[in-house]
Amino acid sequence: MTDTSTRAGKGAGAMLRIGLPVAALALAGAAAVLLPPLIVPVPAPILLVALALAVGGGYVLRPRAQEAGESAPMPAPAPAGRIERVASAAKSLAEGHLDVRLPKGGNDTASVIAEALDTLAQTIRAEQETRDHLANIVDHLDVAVLLLEPDGRVRQVNSAALALFQRDVDTVLGGSIFGLLDGEADSGSATEVIARLGERATVVRPTGDLVPVTAHAVAIDGPDGREIVCALRNVAAETERMEAVEAAHVEMQAMQRMKAQFLDNMSHELRTPLNAVVGLSEMFVNQLFGPLGDEKYVAYAGKIRESGTHLLSLLNDILQIAKIDGGSETLVIEEVSPLELAQSAVALVEDRAWEKGVALGFMHGEDLPETIEADGAAAKTMLVHLLKNAVQHTPAGGAATVMVESDGENLIFVIEDMGQGMPADLIAEALTPFRQVNAHRNARSKDGAGLGLPLAKRIAELHGGSFEIESEPEAFTRVRISLPVVRTTSKTRLRAA
Repeated sequence: MTDTSTRAGKGAGAMLRIGLPVAALALAGAAAVLLPPLIVPVPAPILLVALALAVGGGYVLRPRAQEAGESAPMPAPAPAGRIERVASAAKSLAEGHLDVRLPKGGNDTASVIAEALDTLAQTIRAEQETRDHLANIVDHLDVAVLLLEPDGRVRQVNSAALALFQRDVDTVLGGSIFGLLDGEADSGSATEVIARLGERATVVRPTGDLVPVTAHAVAIDGPDGREIVCALRNVAAETERMEAVEAAHVEMQAMQRMKAQFLDNMSHELRTPLNAVVGLSEMFVNQLFGPLGDEKYVAYAGKIRESGTHLLSLLNDILQIAKIDGGSETLVIEEVSPLELAQSAVALVEDRAWEKGVALGFMHGEDLPETIEADGAAAKTMLVHLLKNAVQHTPAGGAATVMVESDGENLIFVIEDMGQGMPADLIAEALTPFRQVNAHRNARSKDGAGLGLPLAKRIAELHGGSFEIESEPEAFTRVRISLPVVRTTSKTRLRAA
């Protein structure tokens, strides 16, 4: 990190009893004044001792053992040349040259001091390397990190901060953090600075560009009192993505409205003529206004009615699926009898089952509720599609059944056939509109458009219910639908009484 100033470290020297000649102390004090300011945190008492030794030429350490009256060897006086070398090395150490090696060896006073200073230098070097390593890590973060004074002035910054601000270090250091942010002014206390930074801020670059950032600040106790550590993270890319997502959402909503409008128009434009075709063909089949002459005309009219009815049913299914998927389908809720609902669906399919030679069975439990809250027309469409699908895939001589039961909170329909079934891994595909699957995987049925199962599932889920399929190839297919007896969702409207 880049700093505005370098401060001398504060450390406590070893607890030694020192006895120095007055002249030596005076010279040591003068030397300390004349030396340049300390660049590294070297404990000053030790350096003063070394310099005093260099000038005084005598020993200054009196071991504690001697104070207690014990006998202990004393270091010999140091030769003049060695004292000069120790003094020179100590001066270099004081100037911040931590790679200096002090002369050691022997048992004289200068050697003892040299060894102590060398150990101190090694310790300081290790601490400096640790600080440099940590500073290097901070400088390579992609988050802007700033060290602030309590009033918001910038003391240190890392490279990411300079890149974020797009300013040089001299412009940033010493200035207020609020001069770099949009719409901010200087504050007078650490608490106010942190409060004003908040969680969101905007950086103003020299070009006038505004960069949104997240801001996090915390006050800490530093060597010179309270400091504020501030981290700023550029969120411009995230903001752009959020804006793009929001714009896409707005566009999607507009397209859904257009789709709903298109479906409404198609519903009118296609259903009206199809209803006319079906109605007129019905008149021809019944020869309402007299005989048509040849019986072939009656047969042709019957084909027209059958084809028109099928096309109208297909159109209704497509439009209903589109409305459900588009979120524009609204259920018309009324009180519906479960028995009447199931029986009416069976009645609409039993002719088709009889023609194919499939037995169509109907069973129900004893504890059915009298009514449920549901859209009767939509629920009947759901059951009819499932019964048609069961009859379609059941061979002649087989059987299809519908079972109605209740667990108290839900009404359960189980539609089962003895048809060709399908592998479990194809069930999801069978629930995709216009897709048809069976036990042979690649074979396609001649009947149906692949809308029955997808539409039935959507209607069940629109009611707040569940839809499950269990199938085994060449054996059976079982569909289980669970509808709530009482509606709890809000996207419904009540049918007028």
